[in-house]
Amino acid sequence: MLPYFPAAYPDELFYSRCARYADWAAYPTTRTAIKELLGKTSPTIAIDFPRPFEAFVAELPPAYQEDINHLINTSTLLPFYAPFLTASRGQDLRQFMRGQKSPVRSSGVLGWLVNKSVRSPYPSLCLACAEEDQTRYGESYWHRVHQIPGVFWCPVHELLLHRSTISWADRLISADQARNGQLVPVEAIQSEEQGALLQFAKDAAWVLGNNDLPCDPEAIQRRYALLLANRRLGSFSGQIWEETLLKALHEFYPISLLNRFNCQTLQAQQPSPFIKLARPFRHAQHPAYHLLFMQFLGIEASRFWDIPPWPGPFGTGPWPCLNPTAQHYQECVVQTCHIRSSNTDGRPTATFRCQCGFGYQRIGPDRGPLD
Repeated sequence: MLPYFPAAYPDELFYSRCARYADWAAYPTTRTAIKELLGKTSPTIAIDFPRPFEAFVAELPPAYQEDINHLINTSTLLPFYAPFLTASRGQDLRQFMRGQKSPVRSSGVLGWLVNKSVRSPYPSLCLACAEEDQTRYGESYWHRVHQIPGVFWCPVHELLLHRSTISWADRLISADQARNGQLVPVEAIQSEEQGALLQFAKDAAWVLGNNDLPCDPEAIQRRYALLLANRRLGSFSGQIWEETLLKALHEFYPISLLNRFNCQTLQAQQPSPFIKLARPFRHAQHPAYHLLFMQFLGIEASRFWDIPPWPGPFGTGPWPCLNPTAQHYQECVVQTCHIRSSNTDGRPTATFRCQCGFGYQRIGPDRGPLD
């Protein structure tokens, strides 16, 4: 059992708490520290999805009241990923981090999580945050938000981050240790990228700090469909003008930024993460692509979830039958709705057919239930 474990600071990474404890205990090796902390011989503690938390809590003194779900929500990166996963996959990851039996054997099964072009092997630090933490707490620490893949700027101080020269996979290194001559600027950022990357960091921080966002990627895609249709990058019948969309993305983002996120391929014939986001949901995409897509569509993450999921240009059925000779006149009994787009203005036209044989057409999109 551990004699002591440091309390968490605001937005502190679990890896950071372990590194601070290892400094205090002066372990001879990282492997020894991890074995005592987590009861395993693994040489690393992951930054994004550390595990097993059940073994860690079992090692704490009885007076400590650490709730595992609270630990996961406040000291890991799961809240950043969860809104873009299905609820079941998010639960699988929680079980994985707890150390329970789970379909997720390793975070690597989510291939987009180990995209080397997005995920950095080095913990990052904002020098201004470190100075403030030193003044307030007497030591600095690794903030979660600075470890999010694609975050190169501090969303609070709007400063370029610095990173450790030692990988988190090599050994436990505290922020105070890294500050003693082992920090370098994270990346060479071009001037045309700065605005987009800073907004990306602010959006990422907002998502990370709201761990109650729904896990509903299908609803996210329906919001994208509405935003694309409003910008004439898709139709209100659900079609996406892929060539037009990719051209607009290319004009919006500099190629250096697209290269940075490994999404420089902007051709409809080749797979693009943005095209996958625009299409009906099939597989999870990296949250970085979601945040870039939201920014391209002109909406901040803090406002995106306020948009009601678009049910389609004519809502969800059933729809009313307008056959005046039928007993079910104006009752919602029509189950079929065929939608096509106008060749002139792109507005959707729906054909509704009832089982009684009556059919009618309407031009949309509907702006409310009375339509």
